[in-house]
Amino acid sequence: MQAPLTALRGLFNIAGGLPYHALAYRYRQRLWSDYASQVERALLDWAPQGPELVIVGPSAGWLLPHSLLQRFERVVAIEPDPLARWLLRQRFSNIQWDFDVHDYFSPYGPEPWRAGLQRLAERYPDQPIYFAEFLGQFIGLYPDAIARETAGEVVETPAYAAWKREFRDTFGHRQVFSSHDRLVARQPPLCGALKLANELCADELAAQLWPPQVEVLNPLTDSLFYSGTRRIAVWQRQPGFWHAMELVHSPVQSVDDVAFRA
Repeated sequence: MQAPLTALRGLFNIAGGLPYHALAYRYRQRLWSDYASQVERALLDWAPQGPELVIVGPSAGWLLPHSLLQRFERVVAIEPDPLARWLLRQRFSNIQWDFDVHDYFSPYGPEPWRAGLQRLAERYPDQPIYFAEFLGQFIGLYPDAIARETAGEVVETPAYAAWKREFRDTFGHRQVFSSHDRLVARQPPLCGALKLANELCADELAAQLWPPQVEVLNPLTDSLFYSGTRRIAVWQRQPGFWHAMELVHSPVQSVDDVAFRA
């Protein structure tokens, strides 16, 4: 069996580029459609305001609902992949696209890690921002900065914990929506969706979704948002892998029902 950190890195090294486009082309109709519908419903509930939307990591928009994009006069895509940018224009030709290829997220470089978040917030001070299946990819994109493995347990680095606090403090009161990985397993979960009044830790969430004998991998995306309503949707990204995706927006509001199973 692979060590936990090795397994996690293997799962999250297709955040974009040709491997991801190949997966999308092959599985978006057969395996992705239910998850895409849940994302669209959650985005409709978000109801962001303003003439411009910023999307971080949209790839080619394989999971972007047209119902969201058409609300805005202009959509900014923060997307480094040139093929993804070309596909976005082709697939959503009636949308006014602007592209931003700046790197706001890398922990590597002369500046403090938090400086990228500050630049992002300053460049787009009023626009709603949608982090599209992006924040859960950090453990593959920046492995050395995100986690270390001790006695078979994967734990986040102090630098990453500090970055998450900075993210929460910077965007916690902005119009922000995120869909990101919380857990991954090689067996299907017991239910297809959850609605939670507050965030569950990884162990608690795993207990809601899988039997105790199932090995569940944690990409360390807890505590990105303040407590409040969030959905857990299941995305079978490819055969043999089920991702528990958190759909959450801020400012978040509490709900009376602790859990809703769809």
